[in-house]
Amino acid sequence: MIQKVKDSLREYFKAKTEREIADADNLFALGILDSMGVLELVFHLESSFDVEVDPDEISEANFKSFDAIASFVGPKLK
Repeated sequence: MIQKVKDSLREYFKAKTEREIADADNLFALGILDSMGVLELVFHLESSFDVEVDPDEISEANFKSFDAIASFVGPKLK
């Protein structure tokens, strides 16, 4: 399931940047993701994977890279 999340992220970000993103790349440091982008990403994750992200779970640690996002979302998958 972790790979499924990463594949979904690749497709999601493909429309936002032409840059190739590695699993461990810091999306914030590269300027690919900002606070508004995190909210859009949360909506994408919730609708794509039928998961719920609580506001207190929205942090740079959980959303800084594909690895971090997949590790965060993976346990929430049904």
